[in-house]
Amino acid sequence: MNTENIIIASLHHKTHVAELWHGASGNAEDLTGSEIPGGYIEVIRCVVERLYQEKLHPAGEPVNIAAPTSLWVSAALQAKKSGVAIHKIICPFSSMPWKDPELVCIGVGQEQARTYMRNIYRDADYILHPRTAAVYYAVQAHRAALGEATPTVILATESPLHAAKEICEVLCLQEDLRQVITNSRKRFLEY
Repeated sequence: MNTENIIIASLHHKTHVAELWHGASGNAEDLTGSEIPGGYIEVIRCVVERLYQEKLHPAGEPVNIAAPTSLWVSAALQAKKSGVAIHKIICPFSSMPWKDPELVCIGVGQEQARTYMRNIYRDADYILHPRTAAVYYAVQAHRAALGEATPTVILATESPLHAAKEICEVLCLQEDLRQVITNSRKRFLEY
């Protein structure tokens, strides 16, 4: 499993985005291989360890994991049970087929996600895939409802290029999205 391609982008409000989609297909399955859920659990373990290594979070302190799909939610719950320092798992769905005290479900609509796509692009010059934006919205809604400020890692499992047309429409972009992402990443990493 090659986890060296994972990029962790620190945004604001104690929020990090773990870009898992750097690979041939532009989605996180390039990292996980055929090991389901084992590969997914290992990726989550690597993401948390990278937070510690890059000194973005104190070693051993728990983080929230925000996941965009039920498979990633399940993997995060399993990672927590296997000893990864995870406090809560947040997802953008109104409910899941299973119940767990560490699972926080917050239903997020399309327009709410699009609002966050715009806000993050405006505030951080960062492009989110719509699914990642929905997860980001769920994180902020959870924090607002509970006043909970545990640092959170959002698992970005799909390249924004997979939703290029929608992103360009939502953000009113006229240029090639690949170039916009390259330029914004350069500015973001230099910041």
